[in-house]
Amino acid sequence: MRFIRKAKAMKPTRHTHLSLANELEEYGSSLYEDREGIGRESQEWCQKLLQSPQGIPNDTVLSDGDRIRHTLGYLQYGNENRIIRTIGQYIVPLEEAQYQAPWSDYLIGKTDQRWSDCIPVVSKRPQPDCSVGFKRQAFTRGQFQALQLQKESPFRVTNNMFFPFLTCEVKSANTAFEDADRQNANNMTVAVAALVELYRRAGRESEIDHEILAFSVSHNHKHVSIYGHYPVIQGQETKFYRKLIVDYSLADPKICDTWTAYRFTKNVYDIWVPEHLKRISSAIDDLLLETCFESELEELASSPNSCIIPISRSSSEDVSG
Repeated sequence: MRFIRKAKAMKPTRHTHLSLANELEEYGSSLYEDREGIGRESQEWCQKLLQSPQGIPNDTVLSDGDRIRHTLGYLQYGNENRIIRTIGQYIVPLEEAQYQAPWSDYLIGKTDQRWSDCIPVVSKRPQPDCSVGFKRQAFTRGQFQALQLQKESPFRVTNNMFFPFLTCEVKSANTAFEDADRQNANNMTVAVAALVELYRRAGRESEIDHEILAFSVSHNHKHVSIYGHYPVIQGQETKFYRKLIVDYSLADPKICDTWTAYRFTKNVYDIWVPEHLKRISSAIDDLLLETCFESELEELASSPNSCIIPISRSSSEDVSG
């Protein structure tokens, strides 16, 4: 099964994408890096994801210079669907996330699926060409209950995808490349905002300040850009930024490694995702402990022999103040 996208009902106009950029800016989501930049841990992750070795497919349309030139010529006047069918799986390998162990046990990939269950940050809901997140099976029953999922949840984007961490947007040669960047910024602002909300509920939001929490890939028939997306948290205010990790052209195989995005994505699955899942699970476990503690207090307070007086958080704040 290849990464094949269905035709969308309406093609977005240039005005639509400019409006999206304005809405994102109003929400506090920037297409640039902030002055301070990403944290040291994220800097180390970027290098590790770029440099760790990975095997690559043999005998493909991107296997050597002659094939690459022929492929780029073929795709120069092709639409997005043709680009996706021809080289999409060699830029962002979605099949590995869906069907190959151990990823298939807890990852799920989607193509061109609207994030109908998310809480949008702008008027347009995300509908990435490709997205990867966690299955329900990635979490224990208790963790799942602790998230208190409703129809629209910050933690779920579709009925069976939670906490997405990777999206890809593809454009044809006659479409502005920046449009893919804006769409990815929308996608990943939703994703990062969910993790900020989770960590706020756990009282640990400082741990993810300036740390990359998701990645995006923008590409057309010959150009590829990879970004890391991160929050900047100041009190109750959160702003969202992105870090350009690598930017390269498939047209220069002697200068740039054609398989950079492929290796990067595989390394995200292999070495970054397990740690990311631990980070998410740790915050959920804190919520679970708090829920259990509050339940025990309620049981004790309701006992006829109990001398415990239940105090709400607002009441306790009034007393302490």
